[in-house]
Amino acid sequence: MKSIIISIALISLAADLASGQTATNEFSRKDKCEVYGLGQAGVIFNVFESDASLAGGGVGAAYNVWEHFAFRGDLAISAAKFDFGILNASDEDKWVTLYMANISLDYNVLRTPVTPVVSLGAGIG
Repeated sequence: MKSIIISIALISLAADLASGQTATNEFSRKDKCEVYGLGQAGVIFNVFESDASLAGGGVGAAYNVWEHFAFRGDLAISAAKFDFGILNASDEDKWVTLYMANISLDYNVLRTPVTPVVSLGAGIG
C-alpha cells in the first residue's frame, strides 16, 4: 500500500511540473536568471591510435530575455586520459587538462518548468 501512495504522489508531482501552472498564475521565465552546475564524462574507443576518457564539471549562468529565449554561458574543466594502444610503441598513459567555455542562445520549447531546449552556440576549449 505504501508503494501505491508514493507512486500516486510522484505522478501528481510530475503532472504539476508538466502543466507549469499554479492555482494563481502561469509559470514565467521572462527576466529571470538561472545558475547551474554541469558534469561530463565520456570514453572514446579507437583501435588504431589511443583510447580516451574524460571526467569533469563546471558552472554556468543564463538570463531569460523572453519567455522562450535565454542567453547562456558556461565554463568547464575536465581531466582527460589517453591510453595508447597496442599499435603504438609507447605503453604509457598521457593526462591533459581541458578548459572549455561556451556561449549560446537557447530556445525553451515549452512554457513549463521542465522543457526541451534547442540551443545555438559556440565554444572554445
